[in-house]
Amino acid sequence: MPFHPDIANRLPLLDGIPSLEAGLSDPSMRAQMEAFDAYPDAPPPPTATTRMVSVPGPHGPVPAAFTPL
Repeated sequence: MPFHPDIANRLPLLDGIPSLEAGLSDPSMRAQMEAFDAYPDAPPPPTATTRMVSVPGPHGPVPAAFTPL
């Protein structure tokens, strides 16, 4: 399966990072990973209203977040 074009264009930002562990532990590599993850021109996500509800569970009520469509 091919990469989405937006991801494919951003892959060079990960050059030189051998693993996720290395990318998270080295400050310069972490900056590269954060640049890969950043989408400054992306629109903000839509707002959604959620409310907490309880649903029946095997050992009593279970709290859950509900977002009406």
